[in-house]
Parts: sequence; C-alpha cells; structure tokens
Amino acid sequence: MELIRHTGWFGYPATVKLERGRRYQRQNFLAEMEYEIASVASSEVQHDAIVAVPGARSKETVSFTGWDGKLWLPLTNPPEDTPFRISEYLGDLGQYYWRDIPPEEDVHDPLYHQHDPRMSSLSGIQLSVESEFAGTVEWSGKEDAITRHRAACERLLVIDGMVHYRTDGPVWFVSNFRRVVPPVPLVIEKPHRLAKRFVGDTFRADRLEDALEFGHRIFRKSALTARGQILQMDRSYMTRNDLAHGLDRRLSPIAFPWGRDSHSSRAATFLSAQGLRSWRRLTLALDPQRPFFSYGVSDPIAVLADADVVLADMDRKSRPMPDFGTIDETRRFFERIKAFAAWARSRGWEEFDAPRLDDADEAGLNAFSGR
Repeated sequence: MELIRHTGWFGYPATVKLERGRRYQRQNFLAEMEYEIASVASSEVQHDAIVAVPGARSKETVSFTGWDGKLWLPLTNPPEDTPFRISEYLGDLGQYYWRDIPPEEDVHDPLYHQHDPRMSSLSGIQLSVESEFAGTVEWSGKEDAITRHRAACERLLVIDGMVHYRTDGPVWFVSNFRRVVPPVPLVIEKPHRLAKRFVGDTFRADRLEDALEFGHRIFRKSALTARGQILQMDRSYMTRNDLAHGLDRRLSPIAFPWGRDSHSSRAATFLSAQGLRSWRRLTLALDPQRPFFSYGVSDPIAVLADADVVLADMDRKSRPMPDFGTIDETRRFFERIKAFAAWARSRGWEEFDAPRLDDADEAGLNAFSGR
C-alpha cells in the first residue's frame, strides 16, 4: 500500500465584516490542501468478498472488493457512469465548487458531499481567497472543512489506478410505509442519501431473518418475502453496526433544525442538570453536519445510557410540566429507541456487550411494533 498525495482546492464558509463593521456576511472561500488517498495493487485485495443480486428490476450482479476489513465499489463518473482513473479524478478534484452538483442519491464520491451546508447560496457570493479579506474575518470554517475532506479521503481507495469508494455493502431494506406490504429488497445502500433514512430501516446482508421478523412486527403479516440474493459472502466483512443506524434514524428529529426549533427544544427546558448534559451529548452525536454525512451514531451504547437519563427525567411525576403535550411527544422518540434496542438485543446482536434482556428491555420488547 502507498499513499497518493495531491495538492488541490477545497471550499469553506466564513463570516466577514462589511464596511464600517456594523454588519456581517457569509462568504465562501477557497484554499489548497494536500489530499492523501490510499493506493493498492489488485493482488492486495480480496475480489468478490461479497457478490449480490440487488432486488431491483435490472437484476445486475454486484461484486464488492474487500480490503483492510472494509468493502469497496468502483467509483463512476455520474454523467457517463464510467469508471474513474486516478489521473482523471485528481484533475477534477475540487472542481465541483464551480459546477452543479447532481442529486445526492446519484453521487457516491465522499468528497462530493463535503460541500459545507453553511456555505452561502446567494448568487452574488463568489469564491474568494481569505487573504483578500484580511482583518475582517470574524469566523472561519477552514479547519472543519479540512477535517471533513481528510475524513472523506479515508473512504476512497485506488486499486490498479481505478478509484473506489467505501460502502457498508448490500443491506436489506424494510419500509415503514404501512398502507401496503412490500417485499424486503436487497439494496446497495447510498451512504449520503438523506431522505431514504426516514422511510425505513436497513439491516446488513447476513441479517435477512432479522429483517423479515422486523417487517412482520410492522405489518403483522407472516408472508413477507425477500427480493434479491446474496450469492457469495465473506462474513468477516459483516461489521456494519445496525444498532447505530437504527438509533440514529429514531433520534435524528431531536437534532435536526426542525427538531431543535419545535417540541424537542421546548421539552429540553424541563430537564434536570444531569438530564440536560445527556441531552447535549445526544444532540452532538446526532449532529446533521457530521463529516461526510456519516449516518449511524458512533457509540450506540453511550446513546442508550444518555437516553435512559433523559427518559427518567421526563417520567418524573413531581416535575412541573405545563406543556405536557410537548413532553409526551418528545418522550416517544426515546421510548421507540428503547424498544428497538430491546428487540435487537433479543435477536442476539453482537453490538451489545451482554446479549441478555433486563426487566426494562423485556417490557420494551413486549410493546415493540417495529417503529
């Protein structure tokens, strides 16, 4: 393995003072940094670590390459859907700041998704160099942008000169749309797609039985069927943390802007000092501006512990709760993650340190309906 180093552009937001220093404006800046991307020979990777036929109509077979305990797929150029050679990729690096970005579900390149959402979208704001605004920069997102881009580079790999991106592999998708009972398809998860997270749950490739049982709890139907097939699988690559993804999906509303500004923010005002500390840790763990939109909380066990503290605060009968509707609505988020965690523990998931049910888990499992 060797590192390919390349100096290229990246963009980041900043706040600058306008004339007379009475007003501030969001400005977009450009700077250069050194990108580092791992490069290996074909002989160093495991070909066909997983071979799958997704549940889509095309029925095309997808082969995942294994390296460093992770799974990789070839990165393609969106317009032509052709493979990227590293020389072509480096030539385009950073150019996405000057052109329209395709819809996020159509782009697998981690670096495409480093466009900081805090960057100004005003048409009159041009990309500039920070030195042109010397002495007027009030705040700069440069260091954060560098961290984002370096993290994204770790999700890229060059194999025999061709660029690949890291993936969790195929996952089983269970929709929560209850009007119809859909099959459980095998999908190639797109890690940057936001909307998909709120319409269902995903389970790694070796958990088909769990996915079908989960779907049964939602739809109360025993005849759920799978669509798609795993033709070959090296189980050593089954490292996706499904618990982290399940908790993320159920708790994200308290961290996203529409959650902060509505019932969740009001509910937090009733917490004790300890409960508020746990609440703050939860909102940081669920920050929607996490680098490269990596979904799945980093420490699900810690999230469950903090959720217990918050939930206990909301259940105190002695606390004055004039806005009881707000409390009840927010409490449901935490009750759902407890129920999901109890169900996952009952299925023997190794994400837990001790795969057994305690009394609280048992009660939550009995009430669990897949939400």
